[in-house]
Parts: sequence; C-alpha cells; structure tokens
Amino acid sequence: MSTELATRKSDVIELRNMDDLARLAKMFADSGYFSDAKGAAQTGVKILAGRELGFGPFASMTGIHLIQGKPSMGANLMAAAVKGSGRYDFRVREITDEVCSIEFFQQSDSLGISRFTKADAKAAGTQNMQKFARNMLYARSMSNGVRWYCPDVFVGNTVYTPEELGARVDGDGEILDAQTVSITPEPEYEEPVKASGDATEDDEFPPEPPKGTLNEGPVLISPKQFKLLAMKLKKAGFKTTDEGREQGRAFIAHLVNRAELDSAKSLTKSEASKALDILTDDDATNEAVAKWTDELALEEAAA
Repeated sequence: MSTELATRKSDVIELRNMDDLARLAKMFADSGYFSDAKGAAQTGVKILAGRELGFGPFASMTGIHLIQGKPSMGANLMAAAVKGSGRYDFRVREITDEVCSIEFFQQSDSLGISRFTKADAKAAGTQNMQKFARNMLYARSMSNGVRWYCPDVFVGNTVYTPEELGARVDGDGEILDAQTVSITPEPEYEEPVKASGDATEDDEFPPEPPKGTLNEGPVLISPKQFKLLAMKLKKAGFKTTDEGREQGRAFIAHLVNRAELDSAKSLTKSEASKALDILTDDDATNEAVAKWTDELALEEAAA
C-alpha cells in the first residue's frame, strides 16, 4: 500500500507521505502545547482532518477539535474558509443580542439567509447567551449557513462549532475543556526549593542520579527527570532523612501505581513523567498527598 499523501499547494509544510506526517505529528505532540491530543496518533489525525478541510498543520492543531469523532471548529475558521473558497461569500445582514442573519452567496447569486434568534438559542441550550449573545448567535448562524448553503467548502464533511457538540466554550466560541495531555518535557536543571531545614542544595533524593543509558528494555528515568523529581519531593515536604526518602519512594510508587519502589532509578521515563505531571502542579500534589495519606491510614486501621 502506498504511503504517499496528495500534496496540497496551500500547505506551508509539504506532507508527501505518511513518514512526513508521522514526524510532524510527533513534533507537535512532543511540544506539549496542544492539550486535546494525546500522543502522535491523535495529533496526526487532527492534522489529517484539518488538511482534508483545507487547513495547514498549525491551524488544524489550534482550530480543529474532534468531539465524539466529529470535526468541529470556531466560527472564525468557518468564515475564513468561506471567504477563501473562491466560490462563496457571505454578508452579515443583522446582528444584535436578539438575532443574527447572514446571507450567503455563490459568486454574485444569493443562496439564502441563515438566521438564528435568541429563541432558537434558548431552545438549543446555547451557552454564554447572557454574556456574549451576539458572538454565540453569530457562531450558530455561520455554522448553519455553511452546512445549508456551501457544504462543499469542507469537501462534504459536516462541520460543527464545538459548542454545538456540547463542549464548554468561551465568548469567542473557542473550546475551554480540551482534554489535558500528560506530557512533561525534560526540564533544564533548576535551583532546588527547600521544604524544611533538613534539606540542602547538595542533597539529592535518592542519593545518586542514574548513570549511563540502557539500549535494551524500557527507557529509564533521565538524569534531568531524576534531579527535578528530587527537588519536587523536597518542595512537597519529604525530607532527605532515611525515613523521608522511604516515604518519598512510597509516595512515588503510589503516583505510578506500583506496589513498591526500591529506588527511583528503577522508574521508567514514562513513569517519571507521570509523577512529574502531578508534582509540578501544587494543587494536584496536595490532592495526591492527601489521598495517599488517607489510604495509609485505612491500611493501618485494617491491619
């Protein structure tokens, strides 16, 4: 089977085959900037979905959202696609807090008017009507008009706004509740944050970072991850005494769903990333410590 992709002249980045797509998807996924795509596979699907709808890779990552398998985008991208099609155009005929009317054209011929009212919004359960009535009415009017009068702009794909598919959106109709991705890039070394008088900048927890790399088996925790993990544990209140180290290892084991952890050097790189995702967020850390403490108390009570 051929892995070649049809070249789009509009793409600033040319994707000639699936290998090009895989490399680009990995780059976007590894950046950690896009919270609604987990890994290269979902990132690649978003890029392909946007490409099919006529958008470049970056516009696809920032503006295309796949909700329950259906493509969605903000009204601004829909409007840009209509204007840039070379076949269709539109004019906003009326826009108030009560109604938005948009007339669609093919060349100079009127195709019809898409009208969405406050009553329609109430019936549809449209969000943000009290704060951003005109924006929300415009988004629904644009979305309906594109589906009714110029569906071939998106090559026959039925496209919705995120709000129509139940996503929480802001005043511009942009999605708010994109699913968070657990990605922690390897950080540069930072100065430790002391959690108690027992901690010093020279202390490392556990005592030594791992040396060397393994070419077989799971990829182990990197030295940078190791140092950052030590600092975050200090910040969370785990001391560098023997007891503190033991408690810290038990807590990390809890975070990565291990029964026990003899040494942080045995963590895989993905396990270290999972732990750091929590430890770099103060609220998440406090919640995790509280949950772990409660579980220890229950275990002691049961024993």
